[in-house]
Amino acid sequence: PLVVVLFGFCLISAMMTPPLFAVGNMEAARLQALTFTMYILIFVLCEGYVVGYVRGKWKSAIEETKNNTMCSKGFTTSEVWCLVGCILFFASASVLTVIPEEHYFTYSSAIVDLVSGDAKAYGDALKERVELYNSGEKDIVVAPLPSKPQLLYFSDIDEEPEYWENRGVCKYYGLESVEVAHDEEDKEP
Repeated sequence: PLVVVLFGFCLISAMMTPPLFAVGNMEAARLQALTFTMYILIFVLCEGYVVGYVRGKWKSAIEETKNNTMCSKGFTTSEVWCLVGCILFFASASVLTVIPEEHYFTYSSAIVDLVSGDAKAYGDALKERVELYNSGEKDIVVAPLPSKPQLLYFSDIDEEPEYWENRGVCKYYGLESVEVAHDEEDKEP
């Protein structure tokens, strides 16, 4: 079983090598999620292999002694306790691998943003902005984005019309200026 466990370790290491070599980090969430999922899969397969190997060794040792009584369905008490121990170990190890952060995996982050309505609010706000940009006006002031979904939001235009993103939007849509309206909460009395 040592060879199988070593192979699993090498497989996970090989998954980490390309991004570490290419960009020097594993910060991309999709890479972390893929590697973590593969780690769990390899861990479960290695655990199954090791448990099967140990069970085979124990079964041969038990057959030699034949001192154990038989439980229902032909299992010896030692085999039942071994099986119960493996199930408890697997259950406790599985609990340790659960990550409570909702934006850790890409799919869970997408589900959270869709269910909370942040993605829809963000999309609707961007559609309204595009309609304003295409309205024919040359100086546009847009409302701040109502939400910033983890997967969709990267950056936004600023309250300062000369900000580089504002100038890029102006150039693309043929506008004179574009800016985000000042939040009333941000103003001091």
